[in-house]
Amino acid sequence: MPRAEGGKWLIMGHLHPAITLYTGVGAKEKLKCYLIGDYGQRKILILPAMNYFAEGVSVNLENVSELAPIFTKLDIDSMRALCIAEGDTLDFGKVADLKRIAP
Repeated sequence: MPRAEGGKWLIMGHLHPAITLYTGVGAKEKLKCYLIGDYGQRKILILPAMNYFAEGVSVNLENVSELAPIFTKLDIDSMRALCIAEGDTLDFGKVADLKRIAP
């Protein structure tokens, strides 16, 4: 990953985060999401996949620390998952909370 000296934000792709939600009857919906959290003294923003056909990785169901070395240095569970749907921003809270409600 290229290094940028200084700056308050680190913006990255590659993980392509998504969250998976389940209904009461077991149907599931996968939503692409942005992850926002802290990385050392900076804030970090992880972007979702922009390609329609790339669904992304369900951060509330999968162990993302095995996908790339940088993810072992991030506390994904403490990051907030934000989705954009029909012009609204939906804040689903922390990944750890989404993991607790997953089946």
